Amino acid sequence: MAAVAALALTSPAGWAQPAPRGLASEASVRAEVARTLQRLYGTDAALDARVRATYGKPLAPAQAAVAKHHMRRLVRHPRFSDLLTEVLLQADRQRLNPVETAQAVQDALSQLQTRGLRRLPREQQAVLVAHFVAVGRHMDYIDCKRLFTGQLSLYQVSQQEQAYMAGLAAEPFERIATVYADASLAELEQSPAVVVIDAEHARAAHDAARLAGARALWNRLPVEVVQAYLTDPASVSPRDACDVNLIAMASMLDLAEPYRTWRIALFIDRF
Repeated sequence: MAAVAALALTSPAGWAQPAPRGLASEASVRAEVARTLQRLYGTDAALDARVRATYGKPLAPAQAAVAKHHMRRLVRHPRFSDLLTEVLLQADRQRLNPVETAQAVQDALSQLQTRGLRRLPREQQAVLVAHFVAVGRHMDYIDCKRLFTGQLSLYQVSQQEQAYMAGLAAEPFERIATVYADASLAELEQSPAVVVIDAEHARAAHDAARLAGARALWNRLPVEVVQAYLTDPASVSPRDACDVNLIAMASMLDLAEPYRTWRIALFIDRF
């Protein structure tokens, strides 16, 4: 899963193209960023609209308050404006059209979050893995299989996750929303340092995870299901494919330390 990289925090909607293209100054773009952030996030009503747009429906008051809090944390950070200014200046230099400019903004926000996930402390990275398993369980089996075979677009994955999050109670909603917000802010701050696992530890973590995953699969699924998946993953039913992948993913949470921390960090680094 690509970490719902489209950010449950902000949207590229409404980013205007400086004009004339190719001639925008940094001052004019920075002013455009300030106006757009004010329009999209500057009032409670605007924030409520962004929350509805993100999750597809109004959230319960407690969850909406959390979502708006984290939106404010991000958009009020001075380096966030710097990032958007640089993205829009680059789009202007490349003479991108408005659709391409909006995509460039979305890509930059996606990268901000996914890169920041690598900076999170191990407890938050573990929360993220458990969350991914829960999102997979929330999907219907066909979409779940498509997820693990790379047949869902980033947008489709984001929609699935946002629908799942919209139904969460206040405490789990705040927990995962905080993880994503902290990731974006960590990347803006360039701190803490990215978790790096050396080759020797990576091999040890991989071996431990492979054994743990195998044990979990053999203990929880019929032998014929596991054998069929190992022989030809495409041939098994969507339910069986979903079960195999989610059980294997969840098994890394049960690893002993330090293998658990190493394996989860390597998993998140793949984003």
